[in-house]
Amino acid sequence: MKLNISKKIEENIITVSIDVAELGTNSIDAQEELSQLHDFPKKITYKDIEFKANMKLEDGDPIITEAETDGSTIAQVELELINKEYLIDENLSITLSIDVNKIPKSDLVVPFDTVEKLGKARAQLFIAKIQAEIAKKLTEIRSLYTSFEGETEAII
Repeated sequence: MKLNISKKIEENIITVSIDVAELGTNSIDAQEELSQLHDFPKKITYKDIEFKANMKLEDGDPIITEAETDGSTIAQVELELINKEYLIDENLSITLSIDVNKIPKSDLVVPFDTVEKLGKARAQLFIAKIQAEIAKKLTEIRSLYTSFEGETEAII
């Protein structure tokens, strides 16, 4: 599965969209992956995802890091969302909008010391966590798809 990830900022509202661009991988074609998705339906559920990670700024853009928080260049970023569910199929489309004007000043931490920087960090966190969850679910689906189906003859 190939995803199209779109990020845009317009009038202080950051919008990210994650959509299926095309099905298939280097080892299975689009029709086979479509069949897998329909035979073993899986959902992404926000409540099952921990939207929390240590992040830093690199060239002005937020990225997730495994390094510990240090109070100056790395901070823990968290995103609280109302629970939603999305079926993983060819029509998967997930969108998040963050109005940076609604981010409380009390949430600001160094290096995300402006609402704009924190908004971008939360958007990037959302993208990374959703991508990881999609990958996890696709791995589960692919592991279930075996040569079980079909017809065989048995001579007794």
